[in-house]
Formats: sequence, structure tokens, C-alpha cells
Amino acid sequence: MGLKGPRRNSIIMRLLLSMLLVLIVQTSLLAGYTWYGGTIRELNNTSADLLRQTVLNRKGYLENEMFQRWSNLSNFEHDIQSAMELYLEKKEIDLSTLKREPSLVVEFLEEIVNETIFSLRQRMATGAFVVIATEDGNEYPGIYIRDSDPLSNLADNSDLCMEVGPVEIAKSVGIPLSFGWSPGFNISGGDDSTAPYLKPYNAALINSGSRISDFGYWSRPFKLNEYSLEAICYSVPLLDGEGRPYGVIGIDLTLDYLRRLLNYYEIADDNQGAYILAIASETGSVFENIVSTGPAFNKYFGDSDRIALERNTTHEDIFLMSTIDHSEPVYGCIQNLDIYHSNTIFDKDRWVLIGIVEEHNLFRPAREIILYVTVSICVSFIVGMVGVILAGMWFVKPIVKLVDDVRNINPERPWSLPKPT
Repeated sequence: MGLKGPRRNSIIMRLLLSMLLVLIVQTSLLAGYTWYGGTIRELNNTSADLLRQTVLNRKGYLENEMFQRWSNLSNFEHDIQSAMELYLEKKEIDLSTLKREPSLVVEFLEEIVNETIFSLRQRMATGAFVVIATEDGNEYPGIYIRDSDPLSNLADNSDLCMEVGPVEIAKSVGIPLSFGWSPGFNISGGDDSTAPYLKPYNAALINSGSRISDFGYWSRPFKLNEYSLEAICYSVPLLDGEGRPYGVIGIDLTLDYLRRLLNYYEIADDNQGAYILAIASETGSVFENIVSTGPAFNKYFGDSDRIALERNTTHEDIFLMSTIDHSEPVYGCIQNLDIYHSNTIFDKDRWVLIGIVEEHNLFRPAREIILYVTVSICVSFIVGMVGVILAGMWFVKPIVKLVDDVRNINPERPWSLPKPT
């Protein structure tokens, strides 16, 4: 008599159900430990820490460049101040006389143009300038030299151009004039284009007696003219012997050059991250966009010049950002840039570097682990269930055969049980 299908209360059914119950309990424990035992949380924390460390490293590099290289104008300022003292002594005039004589100002600017070029190249900036405040309230004389590629220098200065300054000075040092060249600085507008000169100058007028570095100012993006590249600027005033300002010096960094320093592809896989250099509001919840890198920025924020926090998260320095499309959560790691000395005039301007990434990319490792574990658990359960059924049937097959043989015994005849196989 052949092997019959297992009945509900049969030995094979009880054995199979017992073994399947053990398999289900083991699978449930493994799944529960994976989802609720802290593994996913730790993976998410690790992903957040990696983002934070990446932004910290980029912040450290940018902060060092801004604080140690670009805003360190002490040598530049010393050279200009020394040149002014020597020039006034040679001409036997005072500063007020020089300001009233345009020809004397041009002659002085010609004497310091090489120091300006040297400072531009030494700091690997994209521009350097000197402005002298004269009696004319609308236009100040000065020189503004631009270097579109600070990483390569040519001995003949042909890689430079003059944005502002007298033509004769440009000819004397072999610098071509830019397309938007002007002979002097127009300061009558009172907008962002004049802030690099007027803000440190006016701060020195109001707060006399402080160190020059106390008046250092990092500007918002501005353009010298309609043809010029957009840039940010660091500038400090020039002070006479009595601490009164008579001019301004500074360097600039074009936004295109800054974008090259913010490698957004290090934020997330497939270039799906973004960097934002911004200035925080007083509340710290809204940020004025200075420069951004990465195509993902437009996807998240469009052409907005301000971005805002939506809420805090459980991860240090990482916040949920408010975007134009709320279908996908976007996180920002925010790091403050220490680019001002403490207790200086403009230290209330809090510059920050923000690393932006979608939740999908930030927590991808955890999701991949969940997927792999889920697939592994399902495959293991199916294989285990098939194995349990096959093993159970193999184990009880002799018992079932024995039961069938006993049932078929004729008590009226001699009988014997067959040897189990």
C-alpha cells in the first residue's frame, strides 16, 4: 500500500507543524533584531556621521583659505602704507594735498601697482584693488586688477586685466583693459557693488583707534559692471597716522572660482549632492545663498536666493530643509565658518557651509541592508520550509509504512513485520 497524504492529526503533520513553528520563530527573531534591534538606526547614524565629516573637511579647507590666505592682508596693507609714507615724504606734501591733486594720486597708484599684482598672485585670488578716497564723493581713483585663473601665472602679466584704473598704469605694466573698464570707482550707487569699499571705510570712520583687521569685511556677491564676473570680496581700510581712513584695499574671489573649490560630488553618489556657501540670518533658520554648486541645488531650491530650515533632526548638525518640492525630504549639514576674529565690527555676519543631500541618498546604506536582509530572510524561510517538509516526510516514511503493514496483517495467518528500510 503506497504512502498516503498526511492527515490533520497524523504524526507527519504534527512533526511538520512543530518544525515549521520553530523555523517561523527563528525567522521572526532574526527579522525583529534587524529592524528593531538598533541595526538600522546605527546604519543611519553612520551615514549621517559620514556626511557631517565630509562637510567638516570641506569647511576646514575653505575656512583655512578664507581666514589664513585671502583675508590675511597685513603684508599688502603694510606695503601700501609704507609706499604712501615714502611718497608723501618725497613730495613734501600731506595726505589732504594728495587727495586734492588727481595727478599725484595717479602717480602714487603707478608706484604701488606692482605691490598690488604681487599681493594678487601671492594670495591666489581672482582680483585685488586699492581705492583712495578723495574729495569727489561720486568717483574714487584706484586700481582693480583681475586674474581669471589664479592657478596659472604668466611673467608678462598678459593673464591679468585691469577692471579699474588709469590707462597709463595699465600700459606701464603690460596689463590689458577689461571689456567693462572704467578709470575710477563709482561709489554713488550705495548697493552691493559699493559695499566692499564703503562698509569698511565707514566702519573705520565711526570706530577710530581700532586695529585695521577689526574692520575687515567679507562682502555679498557683487559685480563691478554689467560685463564683470560676480564675486565676493574681502576688504580693509587704509588708516593714516591718526587712525582716520583714507582708502580701502582688498581682494576678490569670483563665484566661478569658488564653485571649483566646493566639490559637490563628494557629498553623495551619482553627483546628487550640493554645497551652499551662505550667510545665516539672526534667527539662524534662514540662509542667504552666496554661492551654490551641484545641479541638485536647482532641483531642491530652484532659483531662490534664500533657503530655510524646516526642523531639527536627531543627528548632530543635520537639519531637514524646506524645498520647493516636498515630495522627497532633503537634509542639510550646516557648519559655521570662523572667518572673523571675535569681537570685530562684522563678526555678526555668520557664514556657513551647507552640504545638501536627499534622504534617499543619505540613508541608502540602511535601505540596501533592509532589502538584502528581507530577501535573505524570505529565501531562507522558503528553502527552510521546503527542507522541513522533505525532511519530515523522509523521517516518518518508515513509520507510515509500518502502520500500513500492521493494518494489513491477517490475524488468522502467521505474520512477521518486515525489516525497516
